[in-house]
Amino acid sequence: INTADYCVTATGQLEQKISEKINDEYRPRLTFNYAREALLSAANAGIKQLVREIEDMCADAFAQFGRTKWGSLESVGDQSEYVTMIASVLDQTIVVVRQGLSNPKFY
Repeated sequence: INTADYCVTATGQLEQKISEKINDEYRPRLTFNYAREALLSAANAGIKQLVREIEDMCADAFAQFGRTKWGSLESVGDQSEYVTMIASVLDQTIVVVRQGLSNPKFY
């Protein structure tokens, strides 16, 4: 994710530098949009994978949530076990993910 983000920025800078150096007649045809889109797609794929990993880590809690017989509950109690499980996974992973991402927009 970080590498793709860096490359998007570098690609824009490279496009600008080349545009300054080439003949005026070629400038309108100079575009690195395809490369930028591909790099943004790579960053997006990385983000999706991170989300999938966190979802997988929460799978047991989601399964427990799905098995709960909500109609048979007589009263609302304290925090459910599945909520505690999800909170634990998020506490362990989100901080690491945030620290690993160089650009806050991806967080």
